[in-house]
Amino acid sequence: MLDFEQLESAWVKYSSQLLLILRPLGGPTEDAVQEAFIALSQVDLLPDSPLAWLVTVGRNRLIQWKRGDRRRQNRQALVARNWFELSGSEGLLQAEEVAAALSRLPPTEAEIITMRIWGDLTFDEISAIVGQSRSSTHRCYQRGLALLRHQLSGVSLDEHS
Repeated sequence: MLDFEQLESAWVKYSSQLLLILRPLGGPTEDAVQEAFIALSQVDLLPDSPLAWLVTVGRNRLIQWKRGDRRRQNRQALVARNWFELSGSEGLLQAEEVAAALSRLPPTEAEIITMRIWGDLTFDEISAIVGQSRSSTHRCYQRGLALLRHQLSGVSLDEHS
């Protein structure tokens, strides 16, 4: 493993450059930079071209995360076809519509809905994961479902009251 001085020197010398190089790829670039340096800390010798090595590791992490996100969205979209139906003759919602509507929800509500419906977790389990009380988790779930229904139906929330 690299000693602290080597790692610190590499951080000072390459971290800003690495961030600039990875940023156009999109995604959590700061996390990818940190992951690249964590990987660098595990090698025995500093690579011949540290910046190229760090770019490769950071780029691969971003690609990995994007693929994981795509797979997750595809799984959620497939399952969504079985859960949401429009009233009347319009039939089943398109999975893309549901995925898009979920992505427009506040992150906490989207996460709780996903864990409850597609993860089949209980509110006790979800509340432990998100660090809220069971009742707060249930309120977020209800609020998220109302927002989701609103987005998918195109009807104002006030018309339901």
